[in-house]
Amino acid sequence: MHKHWLQSNPGHPGLLFYLSMYIFPKLTMLVQNSEQFNPLWSAFYPRRIIVPAGYCDPKYYAVSLCGMAKAAFSASAVYNFVDSSSGYIAKGLMSVKVPTYFLQYDFITDVSNSRIETSMKMGDLVLPDKAMLFVLPEKFSREYNFGLHIPFVSMTYLSYEDTQQPNIKQINPPPGGMVDGIYLCHYVWFGDNELPSDYFFNHPGHLALQVINDKCEEIITETSEYDKLTGDYVGMEDPKMEVRIMSNMTFLMAKLLLALMAEPKMIEKGVIARPSKVKKGRFRSELWNPHLIGWKYQHDKAPPGGGTHASPRLHRRVGHFRDQAYGPGWSERKVKWIRPMWVGLKAEEKNE
Repeated sequence: MHKHWLQSNPGHPGLLFYLSMYIFPKLTMLVQNSEQFNPLWSAFYPRRIIVPAGYCDPKYYAVSLCGMAKAAFSASAVYNFVDSSSGYIAKGLMSVKVPTYFLQYDFITDVSNSRIETSMKMGDLVLPDKAMLFVLPEKFSREYNFGLHIPFVSMTYLSYEDTQQPNIKQINPPPGGMVDGIYLCHYVWFGDNELPSDYFFNHPGHLALQVINDKCEEIITETSEYDKLTGDYVGMEDPKMEVRIMSNMTFLMAKLLLALMAEPKMIEKGVIARPSKVKKGRFRSELWNPHLIGWKYQHDKAPPGGGTHASPRLHRRVGHFRDQAYGPGWSERKVKWIRPMWVGLKAEEKNE
């Protein structure tokens, strides 16, 4: 497999993200007032959002995006991105005004606990928008990622035509072609005592999830980076953990897209909570309610008492995604999500 088309790039542009969390007021002012960053800031944080409790503010990701984009710009023009994952992700998000979605805890937990066919190809998945930023609940992030914090995950879909635009360095298609396009993903991880690292990985549409998963260790090994000044390894101290996180995030995003394909009504678009206005000579930008995913999700909670001695053993049945035939002559296909549920209760106990 061509390394360029399936890779993870650990590095420390995420230092901006780290600083934004701990020295945010000063850094935000610096970015907004800087001649270099000001046009980027308005592009990567186009609207103020009311942040639900238990989530990171997407302003932090916007600061990180500014750093990513500046690193990806060519010297010739502000919006002329070079051939890089960070550049394509930044440009993709900017082109659709960084649509930001907060994932509800029970919803994303049940999605993550559902089985998926590993023979499925990335090209079978559909991203609702060209690029999207997902904000994970802090509690889920730490539970799912072995105590590490991954507050944001962005995905961008790139067709072959997208790579041939005049203002982007043209690139050759990977072995096997690029008919199904390619998914670019970016996330930032950090621990309680570790600086954050950015990870960018590219998944061609013609590859099956199992193939991608099997390549995770090879990808991490081939793309390992070292600090040019200190010579220290950039990334997790445990490479095996690095591989597990990458595999986790790959399958989580695939499952999330399947869930949204099966139940698109889970997406709720936010509306303006307060229009822009001038108050006492000072301009106040409009304030938006957040875009939500899964806020109306009905989680099947464990019943109190755990059933009776006569009933079958109470247990949690794992959810799964099904490619279901329907329509005239069963000629059409659709994704159906069989949600996780508690089983082992008698009918009268369920109705209590």
